[in-house]
Amino acid sequence: MKISPKIKIEIILAGLIILVASFLVVEYSLSAETDDSDNERSLLELNIEIEKKRKEIEELQQQSKTYQDNIKSMQSQAVSLSTQISIFEDDISSTETAIEISEIEIEKLTLEIENVRLRIKSKEAEINVQKERMAELINQINKADQKSYLEITLGHDRFSDFFTHLKFLKEIENQNKELLDRYKQLKTDLELQEAADSEKKNALDDKKIELEQTKEELSYQVVYKEDLLDQTRSSEEKFSEILEDLRAEQNAINSELGSLEKVAREKLELSDREFDLGDGTGVLSWPVSPAGGITAYFHDPTYPFRWIFEHPAIDIRASQGTPVAAAADGYVVRAKDAGKGYSYIMLAHGNDMTTVYGHISQIHVQEDSFVERGSIIGLSGGQPGTNGAGSLTTGAHLHFEVRINGIPVNPLNYLP
Repeated sequence: MKISPKIKIEIILAGLIILVASFLVVEYSLSAETDDSDNERSLLELNIEIEKKRKEIEELQQQSKTYQDNIKSMQSQAVSLSTQISIFEDDISSTETAIEISEIEIEKLTLEIENVRLRIKSKEAEINVQKERMAELINQINKADQKSYLEITLGHDRFSDFFTHLKFLKEIENQNKELLDRYKQLKTDLELQEAADSEKKNALDDKKIELEQTKEELSYQVVYKEDLLDQTRSSEEKFSEILEDLRAEQNAINSELGSLEKVAREKLELSDREFDLGDGTGVLSWPVSPAGGITAYFHDPTYPFRWIFEHPAIDIRASQGTPVAAAADGYVVRAKDAGKGYSYIMLAHGNDMTTVYGHISQIHVQEDSFVERGSIIGLSGGQPGTNGAGSLTTGAHLHFEVRINGIPVNPLNYLP
């Protein structure tokens, strides 16, 4: 069968296009294979290190649980100086373990960020190759499309040659569509990897802040234990005296809160003020961000001062001087500035509810006034030896109580 010169040229052109495309695929495969091989080795090493860190964290968490179980066990024993010192020692060991866990978690997050960075680099390289391949194929299609359909038809001796030409162009276009789809998928993957990278960086920053706060807590726990030993000089008799003084102080605070609430309710009955008590997701708003975590729960069995009183609140970790917001619309019943003693703010709300904000370092409201949900009522404290901290604290935090008809209830039941 005789082939016309025009058909020969087009066959040669088609062959060149396929050769170029094949060359690009092979070149990409070889370069990608080398890069991927290096990346895979790096990613494999990183994944091994990440897994090791994960196992270390699990072991330390189990160790921390042992300390907490010991504290619970000792809390049930008779109150004595030796028992309380043991509790403080286990609490200190638990905090030291928490610090170690945070340090390893920071190392793990750093490795995970490096892992994501390598994946991003790999995606970017693959995207660049896809761009080059698409540009080359588009260029070849443009060259083949220079002629009009009339020129192509008249240039072929037979219609079958014309349809072969069209089929070839269609195949090239399909190849380009496949490359474009692959490019779009790579772009989507890259965006997801970049979002993961940003999220892990934020988590790393939060973990570093948490680590510094935990280290600060540890220093105060150590000081408190040493101070207790110094005050008692290992005397059980002296410890009993201190214990009675602290219990009397707490009873006085509780009695004060109860009597103030009765007066507040009488005033509120004469007021036509309506109170905002939430949208159904929770009656109250968080007075400070809960992102730092809760350091002591309502009636917490591991509460370090349980030998004095049952913890009637939640302690929310908050740096010294954090703005404290009203958890709902309310009436300022008490705004007590006790100097270096225990300072607090008490708000009365609707439905026989009150909230108490303890260890306040600065008070920004006046008694016998109304506040709105979210308005700043003061600054948090709790750092031992500072204004408003009082005697029963080992670190900066907000003590937050919720009371119904004067009886303390679990605040978490009223928070979103």
